[in-house]
Amino acid sequence: MLSLKLLVTKPGQLAQDYLNGIRVHRINPFQLFLIINVIYFVFIVFVPQNAFTTPLEVHLNATNFPHHALANDMVAQALSEQNLSKTTYAQKFDQLIQVHSKSLVILLIPMVALISLPLLKECSHKMIASVVFASHFVSALLLFMIVFGSLLYALGGVVDWLGVPHIKAIVFSEAFGSIVMVGFCLSYFASSLRRINGIRWPRAIGLATFLVFAFYWIILIYRMILFFTTFYSL
Repeated sequence: MLSLKLLVTKPGQLAQDYLNGIRVHRINPFQLFLIINVIYFVFIVFVPQNAFTTPLEVHLNATNFPHHALANDMVAQALSEQNLSKTTYAQKFDQLIQVHSKSLVILLIPMVALISLPLLKECSHKMIASVVFASHFVSALLLFMIVFGSLLYALGGVVDWLGVPHIKAIVFSEAFGSIVMVGFCLSYFASSLRRINGIRWPRAIGLATFLVFAFYWIILIYRMILFFTTFYSL
């Protein structure tokens, strides 16, 4: 599939082709996102990940989440009113959040489009360009999570077989996952901006660094929306 190949090997090329009217043998950006989104959520049924389906325990304990304190107060009140144990409530919450995440992950596209808008070169359809850019980035991110998750799953099996738990603790740590995620986002943003804007690597990396920082806050906002949506749906 040409679209998938370009998405992986030439970040930004699909967006550039779309804006230039080259669309033969290429999947529409939104359709490509939907296809990869379905594949991703089928994948995590077998290899669970917390990137976009954050369990309740993380919402309550992650102090970098803006809604951390409020989430604890809201859940404590819900447990009291519904006369439920925290374990039972968490099970219901975690099941429902997986359902909502399948539809809410699309919110990443307009948020990424908004922050990328001022960074893209001037053109007659700059708003469309930012949405296309964001759609391809989120699609690539989901695809990366599938590949990275598969590698981690395989590595976990090898490490268990070798009997070296300290290595498994490192590669499955949040810090390691965050470093890999930042590395992917930085490289993808830089490559895309360099190709779309026709700029040199130093400037592309500088703009990409800003996008990575902004995307960190986008993920926090997404998780906050996901929490409140799930909480009020219980």
